[in-house]
Amino acid sequence: MARLTQLFEYLFENPGSTLVLDSETPGSFQGDGKARPVFRSNLSTGQILLLFADLVPNALSAKLLSGVPVEFPHRIVQGTVQIHMTLSGDDLRVTVRPLKRAPSLVQVAPQLGPPPPDQPVKLTLVGLLKEMEARRATHLHLAPGRAALLRSDTNLVPVPGAVFEPAQLAAELEALAPASVKPSLRDSRVDFSHLTERSVFHLSVQRSDAGLCLVVRHRPRTVSIASLGLPPELAQAMVSGGLWVIAGPAGHGVSTSLAAVMQALVERPLAVRCLESPIEYVLAPGEGPLTQLEVGVHTPSFVEGLRDALRDDVDVVMVSRLDDAQVMRAALDLATRGKLVVCGVHARGSVQVAEELYHLTGGSPVARSQLGQAFRGVFSQVLCRNKDGGRSLAWELLPGLPSVRQVLGDGLLASLSGLRTHSLEQSLAELVTAGSVARDDALAVAPDRATLEQALSRSTSPSAGRTAA
Repeated sequence: MARLTQLFEYLFENPGSTLVLDSETPGSFQGDGKARPVFRSNLSTGQILLLFADLVPNALSAKLLSGVPVEFPHRIVQGTVQIHMTLSGDDLRVTVRPLKRAPSLVQVAPQLGPPPPDQPVKLTLVGLLKEMEARRATHLHLAPGRAALLRSDTNLVPVPGAVFEPAQLAAELEALAPASVKPSLRDSRVDFSHLTERSVFHLSVQRSDAGLCLVVRHRPRTVSIASLGLPPELAQAMVSGGLWVIAGPAGHGVSTSLAAVMQALVERPLAVRCLESPIEYVLAPGEGPLTQLEVGVHTPSFVEGLRDALRDDVDVVMVSRLDDAQVMRAALDLATRGKLVVCGVHARGSVQVAEELYHLTGGSPVARSQLGQAFRGVFSQVLCRNKDGGRSLAWELLPGLPSVRQVLGDGLLASLSGLRTHSLEQSLAELVTAGSVARDDALAVAPDRATLEQALSRSTSPSAGRTAA
């Protein structure tokens, strides 16, 4: 705020000047056919939004973020300025013009030059979250005394000026955290969510010797099957009660795909309940009732949430993380009673997922029988780095055919690999052949490297491309 006041004062000391701040520019004072730079380095959209965060009236904030231009006055000691802001996609333009000089300041000493440009805009935690939105970054890493790092397209990039001392970071986390977790911020680890109009941020706070460290995951508030490139048949196959699993390694979009599937199910006339730890996406209401419960905030545990769902006449239940034997038993109990249970599991490949499900039954004959009866399918995915930036989706499906359910019930897991209707190796080979993914990057994420190498050798063999003379 003090920095902005300096900029506004310069407008009154130099009649005819206009302050213009555009995304990815250093900004300029314009007037008399000349443009004078304001800052030494370019400002991002998030940094400009942070500068003006305390000035924009609450009634105009939502309009600005939705793309509607806003305009409002602001008074300083020297007089009143008119501020005009336009956000188009990720590009922001702010124009500030002096309107009326305060009568008491007609007699002013010497004119001031532009504020010194060598002091960078200092970001706050909220400002960093806006920066994540502007850059479409997936993660933020923040440690006391070190520059913040944003992960964009798998790369970690430092943010200039974003260095937090331990006391500052602790105070800003205290201000951002919900009341239910504030008393636990001094513990070894605390997780909570923060929602904005466009995004959901999941904050993981960890205490270290240097102070509190922070990792933030950024997700858009809404997703769809079409926008992620998932096969449209995935949600269409979920038509009856039973157990479905969406799986993949950590960091490979499992939560995002799970949310997209649930959004498709919400559009049906069904009562849907999501049990999450924490809530990562806010689903849009559909035809039936929808409730999203955060474990530890709205329900004590996944087990209690699953038991309550049976009593509350719910048709579909989503479990964001299935990694516990008790949760597994509660999910199977619900699935065998005719409810559709969709779970997230972190594992590489559908065969590994099926093995994990089997081991979670704890060897109980009853639980193994329930698994064989309730199993409907595993959709497993990995995200593979593209040659031109970004990541592509590779996927496979292990369907809940009678033969697959029989294998799971009997524990004969070695034969599961041959029962997949679409394999990750096949999907990765298609991406490499299409030229979008490098061979080494595909091999790095393949569950079975040998199988993928064989598939790639077949697709690139001389006979595969031979034509008649």
